[in-house]
Amino acid sequence: IVISVLGFADPRGNAKANQQLSNRRAQTVINYIKQSGKVLPGRVLGASAMGEMHIPVEKPSAAELQGARKVTVRVLTSAAHLSQ
Repeated sequence: IVISVLGFADPRGNAKANQQLSNRRAQTVINYIKQSGKVLPGRVLGASAMGEMHIPVEKPSAAELQGARKVTVRVLTSAAHLSQ
């Protein structure tokens, strides 16, 4: 089992700054997971900065912008572990 952490930002502002922000979001979650002591540090993959999340409307609402500012955590396992 490994854990993948993806950070996102809303599309407002500078693309480079949003890339850095999404990386900081993901790294903060990784730090929390590692400090919790419940997951071996080697099981957590590095932070993945996804940058700006695309919102498919011309003028997104405040709720849509808020939903774009997120971190997604995925728990990945091999198919061999699932069949046992």
